[in-house]
Amino acid sequence: MMTLMEFASSIISTCFTAMVMLAILSVILLIIFDHLNKQKRLWNSWRKFAENNGLAFRPNNFFSGAQVFGNFRGHYLNLESIQKGSSRNSQTYTRLSLYPTHRVYHSIPVTDPGISITSLNVDDAINLLTRHEVGHGTWDSVEADSKGQRISYIKPGIETNIKYLQSRICWLSDVADAYPAIVALGGEAVAPLHSLTKRNRRLRPLATQLLRDIADDTIPRLSNHAKNLICPRCLTCCRKHQIKLSWWQSITYYGCRTCHQSREFVEGWVVARLDNTMTQELVQQNGVLRVNWLSRRALFDFDEVEIIQATDEEVERFAVQVGNDTDRLRKPRYQQMRCVVSADCGLSENSHRILRRMFGSVELRDTEFIREVAGSHERTTNHRNRTIDPEAIYPGGRTGSAAVGR
Repeated sequence: MMTLMEFASSIISTCFTAMVMLAILSVILLIIFDHLNKQKRLWNSWRKFAENNGLAFRPNNFFSGAQVFGNFRGHYLNLESIQKGSSRNSQTYTRLSLYPTHRVYHSIPVTDPGISITSLNVDDAINLLTRHEVGHGTWDSVEADSKGQRISYIKPGIETNIKYLQSRICWLSDVADAYPAIVALGGEAVAPLHSLTKRNRRLRPLATQLLRDIADDTIPRLSNHAKNLICPRCLTCCRKHQIKLSWWQSITYYGCRTCHQSREFVEGWVVARLDNTMTQELVQQNGVLRVNWLSRRALFDFDEVEIIQATDEEVERFAVQVGNDTDRLRKPRYQQMRCVVSADCGLSENSHRILRRMFGSVELRDTEFIREVAGSHERTTNHRNRTIDPEAIYPGGRTGSAAVGR
């Protein structure tokens, strides 16, 4: 027969178990209630956000968030909550994505009247990307798929601030509009984008994808005939460049070997001309680019020299620049290069001696004859290592012409 003490102990044990169960149930109910309140706030906020922008709102069940989708400024928009991580360490994120349905370049973007997409330069591009401080927290990021087919802003947790969401969607739309224009900037944008990958962790994925797309644009367009292309700004050739994103990852692209631009080039045999009667600094004709060194006063990548009308002092200054040139591409080529001198130029024997020391061969030709054949040159091999048939420009047998050996 149960004693009074045993009965009391049983009652106390039962009550304690009931209290523990009640506490657990209360915690569960509080969690559910808190989740339902958050879900309600999410629904109200995202529904209002959708209404403000003419988008569709679709609520999911009480445990899987909601979705906002539709067309926004020419792009398909999708706002959703996603789960990232393993099942045990799963975390909820807000993801706002734009899928460009067509590229509409606004002459003036909606959210930044100071930037024109149609005339975007490198500074404008970087200012656009960094215009808004991304996110409230440490782990916000902006990502892009190849060629900007999808651009996404991802933030830990559920974002319900309508004003903040509005700023994100407008900024993402501007980035989506400008994406092809940034890629089209080519090599000029590589250095600032590379710098952005190092100093801005949040924009690193976007900047990295832009670099990859620039590489994917320049390689097929320029790689096969890069050495035949001359940058009209620097008058140096196009070449391969490489940047390191990490110790195991690098990106290769093509651009001017001096300024790295990859948008505009001229193709042709380049002649450095010294001619006081030449009114233009640069003349291109029939695949030959003649540049008047007397106007430029700086070295560039050239394949041949013509001296039409110049003083001994000017020729000596030109020769000093050539002799002091440390450029690894140009320096070994001078000893294989031809220099054509007009017989009417009146250079001293000392100037001829200097030229013979600088270049592979020096030839005397009639001024009239040189002008007659200007532009008739034809390349026979590839760029800076190419050779030519000496008769291609100045055929032998012309009366009054002579070759001066070394």
